[in-house]
Amino acid sequence: MQSIISIFREVRDPRDFNARYDCAAMLFIALAATLCGAKSCVDIADFAEANADALAELVDLPHGAPSHDSFSRLFRLLDPAELAGAPQALAVDGDHAGRRAATRSPPPWRRSSPWC
Repeated sequence: MQSIISIFREVRDPRDFNARYDCAAMLFIALAATLCGAKSCVDIADFAEANADALAELVDLPHGAPSHDSFSRLFRLLDPAELAGAPQALAVDGDHAGRRAATRSPPPWRRSSPWC
């Protein structure tokens, strides 16, 4: 997990210096939520809230889970070209992930077990 977070630390944070949440932490949460079926900033924020204790063991969340507005603001400001230049160490087997996601309902973070 730390290697993924270190890759996200290479992405320049486009927000002001007083942002409440660490950019790399938010990108990590968004990746985890997306891999678990999240399709929107609301889904990502729901995932973060439902798994805040487990996520706090991996990333700093001094103000709790970020809201959907926080994720939306970050994604609006990020430079897509810069993200495209990030290391390609985050390759995921799309076929396997697609089969798993197609068999799930409701979203996995709403079930009793943390993570997907």
